[in-house]
Amino acid sequence: VVQCVGEATIQAGTAELEASVEAIVKSFFLPCLQDSRQSYVIREAVLTAISQLCSALKAVLSANPSFKLARHEELLHSAIAVLQDQSNSPDSRQLALTTLTSLIQLPPNISQLSRCSLLKACFSTIFSAFLEAAACKSEEYSEISKLERSISAMVEELHVLINELLKQDMEQSTVDEIFTMLEPWLKLEQDLARQLSVNILLRALETYLKGVKLGVNSPSNFTPGPYMIGAMVARCHDPSRAVRKGALACVQHILRTLALYEGLAQETIEQALLQLEAMDARCNGEEREDLVCMSQALVSV
Repeated sequence: VVQCVGEATIQAGTAELEASVEAIVKSFFLPCLQDSRQSYVIREAVLTAISQLCSALKAVLSANPSFKLARHEELLHSAIAVLQDQSNSPDSRQLALTTLTSLIQLPPNISQLSRCSLLKACFSTIFSAFLEAAACKSEEYSEISKLERSISAMVEELHVLINELLKQDMEQSTVDEIFTMLEPWLKLEQDLARQLSVNILLRALETYLKGVKLGVNSPSNFTPGPYMIGAMVARCHDPSRAVRKGALACVQHILRTLALYEGLAQETIEQALLQLEAMDARCNGEEREDLVCMSQALVSV
């Protein structure tokens, strides 16, 4: 029945869907999601149906820009609860992340408190799954491969989710929240965990640098920049070459953002960053690893 309702929302006309969406959410999807703890079949069916609804509602939003999804916050927190529940299967948690990504693409924009809860749940889920995969002693290749595919899919969903959160609130505080929640994972022993953390931060910094618009009353500095650089400099000397290269790219984007806020000409900062690019080739090349020269380049820039 849940699957049928999800399919019906896709087939419904725009006006018809807009008129009935509140009743569908209030009387059907939300109660099913909140009471699905004992049944993975219902849980996964309703998560899929909500994602289908969100996809169908994009047409409603195009026709009526003032449209807002009823019970948006409740749906969001119910899906977060599924994502955080360690007893749920990887498939259920991946579906929850997909549903959350779909939900935040519809108005109203989520609150700062909900954003923090969402980011915390996402990072905790993905890195916990990653550590589980790293510690897996199973010799079943198919089992390990399935877990790795699930993690990869969740990471891609996370990139989309972070991009949407930044588009909703293109502020320093959003980048700061993302970095603060990633920071503990930057210090894990596993190379791939640190690499994943650096790559997530890099994508967030790229999105922010491309999207931020400074006006007359905008701040004159990028407040989180200095301590973010401090954390990334340590990773520029990481034992893993992949982590070092990602961390260096993060440093470059942070420096570009700092220069943007301080009103420096782009040519000036790009000229300075050429030193880091040259040192990257010299220090992180395939044939040589010289971390002393990296330290000298960072100090120079």
